[in-house]
Amino acid sequence: GDSYRPQQKSSSFYGGGGGGGRSQSVQAKDIEAKWAALFCMPSDFWDNRASKKNPKAPDFKHKETGEALWIQSRNTPSWVASSLKELDMNKQVDINSLFSDGSNSRNGGGSGNSEEIPF
Repeated sequence: GDSYRPQQKSSSFYGGGGGGGRSQSVQAKDIEAKWAALFCMPSDFWDNRASKKNPKAPDFKHKETGEALWIQSRNTPSWVASSLKELDMNKQVDINSLFSDGSNSRNGGGSGNSEEIPF
């Protein structure tokens, strides 16, 4: 009786809503979650972009799990590139702007500009 696997359940589980037909697979969703983790907690990842000698080496690597991320991978979501630009810009100004001029913190870390965010 090992051959019976109720597949209907699992496929409808992924088909429901939210996807918008854009992500090809569960794997793409998974990758998206990993990139989201990078942007939430950049300090948890090694940023190898500047130092990598081998183009096949990962651009980011999680310090605990060793999870690797490649910007050029075909599974990389389209929003990653622009988010990285922002991350890089923020990395340079973040600390100073938080303490010196205060204009960022007044509006809750940029939550006031939510018009650009599509969800």
